[in-house]
Amino acid sequence: MTKEEALELFDINDDTTKEEITQKYRELYSEYGLRLTNAPTPHLKKMYSQNLQKLDEALKFLCPDAEMDESQFLPTDKPILESSNTSPNINISISNQVGPKQEEKQPKTIKKKSSKLPIIISSISLLFFAIGISAIIVFFKREKIIIEKEKIISEKNLVIEKLKSDSIRMLLTYYPIIENKKLKIINKSKSSITITSMSVLYLDADHIVRSISFYTNIVIPTGGKNSKPIEYHDKNNNWSGDVLYYSLNLSSGTIYSGIISQAIDENGYLVLTEE
Repeated sequence: MTKEEALELFDINDDTTKEEITQKYRELYSEYGLRLTNAPTPHLKKMYSQNLQKLDEALKFLCPDAEMDESQFLPTDKPILESSNTSPNINISISNQVGPKQEEKQPKTIKKKSSKLPIIISSISLLFFAIGISAIIVFFKREKIIIEKEKIISEKNLVIEKLKSDSIRMLLTYYPIIENKKLKIINKSKSSITITSMSVLYLDADHIVRSISFYTNIVIPTGGKNSKPIEYHDKNNNWSGDVLYYSLNLSSGTIYSGIISQAIDENGYLVLTEE
């Protein structure tokens, strides 16, 4: 761990005093210890445990001679509610001497000290209990949203794989002799069109059918055409525009798809027309 990482973890500056660093350590250690104890899953317990280890490393780096009593921050095996770091200490001393004045004063003193304390403690406990329940509800709602999002992505990938499989089977069944064509588009609509995403199948240099899908923002005005074939290059793909089968998604919601060799005109253009 570097000095910059330690300062960032404690959220302090380089000129922070040793006392301020140790105070910040106590606050963070107490907070993560509480989260570790109340963590509902093994994954969260592991994450909060790692956070405590990082706090120790940062403290040893910034204050090598600091000695902290971490026993008061160590988590238990039961959920707890967060409470104030300090609580009032009530010391009631009863003298062995018994006299008329002491017997009259002593019950009054005890009643005065203990009258409001249970109400205050009960109110604080209920407040932190409500906060804890709210935090748990928010956490599980977030987990549910993540699971549903992953399910949608998985279903989308299955649809894409089925599309690829059906397209390849159709090509190999009905067109035993196939060749690549360049994707050049001409717009014969009454208004401009915008291609938002596209998926294509093509033959690579080894005559193996490949596929690629990507987002784009190609705008073709009325009567316009892209004389240069569409290409796509990034660190994982190097597609030069060869096409066997295409699927184009327009901003209007229209989808154009088909076998390129059967769709292009005599000049080699794919004609798009929207009402």
